Amino acid sequence: MPPNPVPPNQALFVNADDGTEIAVHVDGDTLWLTQAQMGRLFGITTSTVSEHLANIYRDDELDREETSRRISVERKEGERKVERTLNHYSLDAVLSVGYRVSSKRGTRFRKWA
Repeated sequence: MPPNPVPPNQALFVNADDGTEIAVHVDGDTLWLTQAQMGRLFGITTSTVSEHLANIYRDDELDREETSRRISVERKEGERKVERTLNHYSLDAVLSVGYRVSSKRGTRFRKWA
């Protein structure tokens, strides 16, 4: 059976090491990820992502209004498909978190970036 096609407003990131797939939202010239997606990307918990984002915004490294937005996404919960509005963070925020994490994936990310 062929894989599900990726919707036009999404891009699929596949981790070459373990095959982890993350479908990220694309809008204009940037990508938007949730905290859970960043956690999967960097191999850390969502609470760690949240802590890094709080520090980034507290230190005025980034402007929350410019780098976060609420986006409606369709999710499967059990047997149901539901639409939820989730906080998403721009590529700038993802990059800032990536430079703060201390995990193997974070190290690989910094070498790549």
